[in-house]
Amino acid sequence: MPDTPRRAKDRMLKRRYGLRIGEFDKMLEAQKGLCALCDKPMRRINVDHDHKTNRIRGLLCSGCNMTLGFLEPRVKLLPKIFGYLGK
Repeated sequence: MPDTPRRAKDRMLKRRYGLRIGEFDKMLEAQKGLCALCDKPMRRINVDHDHKTNRIRGLLCSGCNMTLGFLEPRVKLLPKIFGYLGK
């Protein structure tokens, strides 16, 4: 049976996140195709997961995924960051 992009995506999701393509499709449908953070339509869909537990949190757009990846290790700084931005 020839490999298809969907089958390749299923293998990648299973290997990286323990997620099957059908589960991914259900998540995407539940989020109505929108980013779990900014609620905008996603062109590139990123599976957001906790790097310590591998628990999947949701699907994010590239911008929110990169922002979260940058901020996550700096969570304790968030109040200071918001105060700084509010100046």
